[in-house]
Amino acid sequence: MGRKRRLLMQLVLAGTGALALCTGAQATVLFDSYGLSVTSLGSFSGSSPGIDISSLSTPFKLETSLALAATSGTSVTLMTTGEALQVVQGCAKLLASCAPSDWTDLAIPSGGLALGGQSFTQTFPPASKGQVFDSGLVDSSAVDLGGAKSLRVELNLDSISNPAANITGTGSLTVTAVPEPETWALLLAGMTIVGGIARRRLG
Repeated sequence: MGRKRRLLMQLVLAGTGALALCTGAQATVLFDSYGLSVTSLGSFSGSSPGIDISSLSTPFKLETSLALAATSGTSVTLMTTGEALQVVQGCAKLLASCAPSDWTDLAIPSGGLALGGQSFTQTFPPASKGQVFDSGLVDSSAVDLGGAKSLRVELNLDSISNPAANITGTGSLTVTAVPEPETWALLLAGMTIVGGIARRRLG
């Protein structure tokens, strides 16, 4: 009985290890963010460092967020015209090779990742007030990546009406790999084989 129990435990541990390895390999999460603090600027444009997605061999989901706040002695209006407040950009090269001119706005049919819509105008009252934007999860199949191997997020402020305003913000982009059905089918088949071997040896 002792030998059978040891064998069963070894098979269970082997199966659990395979499950953890496969799940860990597929649960890839890539995160990119930037922070900003500007004062007395009529306009501002900034971007995150970027992330390399060339190694992702599975479908993935994207999510962007932006927390923006303005502090001033009087009301201040922030505005963008003809472009979203924060957009996702792609580069067709590996991240280390991407020059500033290589980045282009991604075509996003759903518009979910373009935070602030096609244009953005908001007046913040005196003192400090913040606003948080979040795209929610968007499937990569809904985004025209255009062969992009790297992604980043860019902030665009075309106009800050009050030069005494202090603008702070934090933007982010999260990419989460989604295991393909074939991966789970292969894992299930492997676990079934392990179970069959265990039953035969213990029977």
